[in-house]
Amino acid sequence: MDEYLNRESENNPNVILYDELSLAAFEFQNVCRYAGDDSEKIDPVFEKIVNLTSQNLFKKLQQKIHDQDSVLDLGQQVYMKVYKFLKKGGFVGDSQFGTYFYKVTDNILKDFYTNQIKRQKREVLKEELGNYSLTNVVDIDETIINNDLVESVKVFVKESPTISPRDKEMWYMRHFQGKTYVEVGLLFGLTAVAVKVAMSRTNNKIRKAL
Repeated sequence: MDEYLNRESENNPNVILYDELSLAAFEFQNVCRYAGDDSEKIDPVFEKIVNLTSQNLFKKLQQKIHDQDSVLDLGQQVYMKVYKFLKKGGFVGDSQFGTYFYKVTDNILKDFYTNQIKRQKREVLKEELGNYSLTNVVDIDETIINNDLVESVKVFVKESPTISPRDKEMWYMRHFQGKTYVEVGLLFGLTAVAVKVAMSRTNNKIRKAL
C-alpha cells in the first residue's frame, strides 16, 4: 500500500508524497479499524509513531522547558492527544502528519505557559494578600485612621485635588465601609494588589499633609 501511494504521488503532482511518519499514522488508523481496542495489535503500530517523533519532540520540549518532570508530562500529553486523534480516524492526509503532530505540541506548550503564568499570578496575589493582611501585620493605613486626626484626614481626602475620585472612593470603602482589598478590587475591576497600591498612594499624600 505504501509503495502504491508513493508511486501514484510521483505520477500525479496533486497527490501528496507521504513521508514515513504520515504512512505510520495511516497504518495505525487502519489497524484500529479492524483491531478495535486490542492493545496487543495497535500499540506496536503506535510505537512506530513514537520512535519517529520522540527524539525531536523531547528536544523541542527541553529547549523550552528546563524542568524534566514537566517535559515528560507534556510529552505524554502530546502522545495521548495524537493517539486519541488517530484512534478516531482523524488524519485524512491533506498534509503531512508531522504538521498536525507539531501543532499539537505547540498548543500544549502554549497551554503550559498560560497555566504557569496564571499560577504565578495567583501565588503573587496570595503572597501580597498574606503580607497585607491586617491579622498578620499592623497596616499603615489603619494607624492613620485610628488616631485623633480622623476627621481632619477625611476632610483632606475629600477635598484634595491630588487624589483621584476613584482613589478617594476606594479609600473610603476600605476604611469606613470595612471592605477588604479583594472586595474593593471586585467593585472596580482591579486586583487586591492594585487596590493596595492605590491605598498606599493615598496614604503617602495624607502623611505629607499631616
